Amino acid sequence: MLGVIANHIRAKPPLPYKPMPLGWLRRQLAPYGLLEFVTAGIASWAVHHRVTEFTGPGRVLWRLYALLDRRLPRVSAHLGCYVQMTLQKIA
Repeated sequence: MLGVIANHIRAKPPLPYKPMPLGWLRRQLAPYGLLEFVTAGIASWAVHHRVTEFTGPGRVLWRLYALLDRRLPRVSAHLGCYVQMTLQKIA
């Protein structure tokens, strides 16, 4: 409730923040070329704020994120907030 009120009170940022699902981005950009997503190594906001890396289970989860980033970056891209998108233009 307080978050909703704060959003109405504070000034609007110069750039809008409107996260979109990767599937939506893929559909929008696919006609222009070959699109690839890889992770930027950051867990989602929900995980980042609810799981500490200082406890046993949290430590394991953060190590799992790091392992996914190294071994399966295309998979871990779907778990994080920030991804790198590469669009190779079709000639």
